[in-house]
Amino acid sequence: FTGLSFLIRNAAKATSRGVEVELVARPTESLTIDANYGYLQAEYDEFAGNPSVVGLQFAGLPKSTGSVGLQYAAPVSGTLRLYGRLDTIYYGSSYTKPNATTTLNFGGSTTFNARLGLESSNGRWGAYLWSKNFGDKRIVGSGSVFPFPRAVITTGSGALGRTWGLELRKSF
Repeated sequence: FTGLSFLIRNAAKATSRGVEVELVARPTESLTIDANYGYLQAEYDEFAGNPSVVGLQFAGLPKSTGSVGLQYAAPVSGTLRLYGRLDTIYYGSSYTKPNATTTLNFGGSTTFNARLGLESSNGRWGAYLWSKNFGDKRIVGSGSVFPFPRAVITTGSGALGRTWGLELRKSF
């Protein structure tokens, strides 16, 4: 952003390499454990419009991400099943570089989600209480810089804090 207009530029050359690993274990009929980890090395090799980003990780993409989840589903009667799930999600540090002179860095974050409910044993309906980011972790996930002639305005957008809800589900 120049103060009067937006500039759109493409990287001339970039290299991207990564790996993702997913594991799922079911130690009992009622308990499932899952985990994943992703590593991404994505760098700008040439960038004519903004050479200050050459050699940097792609803006907005962390090198590391991961999650671990525990899920429990067990019958409580002949027609009802108890369902519960806990997740932790990790998103590594990233940055945005809206122009050649400014870099906005965002630290990594770990959030926790939960879900608890009852569902029919045939899977036709369910009722659940859920919470996302129940630890209420405050995260700044993006930002912009607006260079005006007499001032520079820097903005940051936060991800949602704690959210919760009730979900009712019916399959027809």
